[in-house]
Amino acid sequence: MRHGTVLLLYSDFAEVALDAKRGEEPERVLCRLRGKLAVKGRRGGERSALAVGDRVDVAFEADEAVIEDRHERRSKISRRHPRERHREQVLAANVDRLLVVASAERPEFRERLVDRYLVAASAEHLEAAIALTKCDLVDEERASTLSSGYERVGIPVFRISRSEAAGVERLRDEFLAGHVTVLVGQSGVGKSTLRNALLPEEAGRAKTGAVSDKWGKGRHVTTAATFEPLPPEGFLVDTPGVREFGLWRLEPSEVKLAFPEFADADCAFRDCSHRREPNCGLRARVESGEAASERLESLLAIAESLGD
Repeated sequence: MRHGTVLLLYSDFAEVALDAKRGEEPERVLCRLRGKLAVKGRRGGERSALAVGDRVDVAFEADEAVIEDRHERRSKISRRHPRERHREQVLAANVDRLLVVASAERPEFRERLVDRYLVAASAEHLEAAIALTKCDLVDEERASTLSSGYERVGIPVFRISRSEAAGVERLRDEFLAGHVTVLVGQSGVGKSTLRNALLPEEAGRAKTGAVSDKWGKGRHVTTAATFEPLPPEGFLVDTPGVREFGLWRLEPSEVKLAFPEFADADCAFRDCSHRREPNCGLRARVESGEAASERLESLLAIAESLGD
């Protein structure tokens, strides 16, 4: 029996990097999934119970490798399945950090989507940051406006421009190095381009796609999550671009914890809606200038959407 990490998933197979001694290149093997790890979908077809990043046990039988079992996950990033709303879709397992990739322009910056990702990271106790891409398409004032609200509350923002490599190197050195980081973001924001800039050429290049002129939205290019080494020590998990990100089984009280400026605010009423009740601790932070009204509106919109 060998142990390894799931790098890529197919319908009923998975590519696994088997554990190797320090300094040695891990062996990559294509493994069949044991029956208990394949879940039958409601509309037919196999649906794997695994996610990239999962730690697994691999047995070798005759001329094939078989994944026998999955280890307990120490963390995960998941969302409500976009088509089967009762079901969780795990995007990646056993990650340390989350990097939200969002573009300054084309497609336009979507604050609510970025905040949803940050809420998901907070729920899993993952450190999070934002990579603001396509900064060469906007002026300095616009880039600063998009960045400053997050930076004020301690969320790092790394500005990325195609014309300058410094932003990518700073991101690698200050946030990614030595950690397992999952990249998430809307379609078309440049996630695959950023991945290509970060990974060595021998890792292979992800396809990149243009943004639709008609809709100003990205086209899906990455169709499956990948788990790849990020030299010298670290791993990068790239996930398919999404247009929506439904939070999975969170309580409204957990949303507040993802907004540092409101996390320890107290209200006079336990079931305060933070909209009209007197002595609301969250509104008091806005009224005193300690927090931005836009941030409170984002918090409330996300919390109120959890019952949808």
